[in-house]
Amino acid sequence: MKRGTGQKKTLTAKYLKPFFLRAYKAAVLIKTIRPGIGKSFKFGSANVKFYLNGKNINFPPFRMTERSIELALADMFISQYRYEDLIEVGAVSPYYWPRRIKTIVDPYDTHPLVTHREDWITHQGKYNAILSISTFEHIGLSDYGLVGDLEKSDIALSKLISSASDFLVTWPAGYNNYLDQSVLKKIPTWPKVNLFVWERGTTGNKWEEIHDINKRKNKFTYGPYWANTLFVLYRGPGLLSSSKD
Repeated sequence: MKRGTGQKKTLTAKYLKPFFLRAYKAAVLIKTIRPGIGKSFKFGSANVKFYLNGKNINFPPFRMTERSIELALADMFISQYRYEDLIEVGAVSPYYWPRRIKTIVDPYDTHPLVTHREDWITHQGKYNAILSISTFEHIGLSDYGLVGDLEKSDIALSKLISSASDFLVTWPAGYNNYLDQSVLKKIPTWPKVNLFVWERGTTGNKWEEIHDINKRKNKFTYGPYWANTLFVLYRGPGLLSSSKD
């Protein structure tokens, strides 16, 4: 009788203690990495918090994608404009912030909030502000079963510059090297347009802003897991502390 009771207590301690310990660690981890909270990245003189979410981003300490920066900047950008003054090229925001942008142009995405299922190049309209997240790198490539035509990248960029006074456009460098090199060549000719570049550090989730991009003679590499370098084109009223006057 006593031996049986002792065995029962031993078994209880053996299995329940590890269970409660794991549950406690999980609770602490969830509290630490809940969406919207996390470490920041340097942008000019400012510290901007990463946007954290389970969809295509991940949480620290696991490897986070470039979308943690893209969405942090996009959130700041969207907040500056009225709902009806924004257009998004490529449906990304509906998957994170449904109905924050009125007009969304995307010929392939099936999300119900896409308002114009057409190509950005042929879309008609002028807007106060344009947002595009990881979309321009696909233009001109043979993605989605299309016939590749790299010059479409130049057409899309020209349309961007002429279609709105303000814009925020991001894409992973190295995915479309033609687009990367075209932007590096043309950026000096575009009035009040800023090019910002971040590069992933060799360890962890550290992203560093590159200030002397012209010294990078080699092409940027993409993958094997999402981007290693992020390009951001911006023109606007002062969202970024280091923007041109």
